[in-house]
Amino acid sequence: MTFLWLIVHGVAEPVREIAADPDNAYKYTSKGNTVAVITNGTAILGLGNLGPLASKPVMEGKALLFKRFANIDSFDIEVTHKTPLSLLTQLQVLQIRLVA
Repeated sequence: MTFLWLIVHGVAEPVREIAADPDNAYKYTSKGNTVAVITNGTAILGLGNLGPLASKPVMEGKALLFKRFANIDSFDIEVTHKTPLSLLTQLQVLQIRLVA
């Protein structure tokens, strides 16, 4: 038995269930308990605009707070967009759908 066999056969049933009913994504994946923490680094803890990469420790800390106090999984996304419209446009392109 190979690793590929385990992956393909191990996920086939949830894939079919989700394809049949998209609401099953909440049953078979972490979709219902995952959020994104997104920043462009323009206001980092009162330090000002230091950029997206510099904000990463803060965003990772926020992700830990979500997990610790609300048992919500999260991940940080640092972006270079300067306007809300450009950020929303990029998120639409990426089709990030964490909360529906």
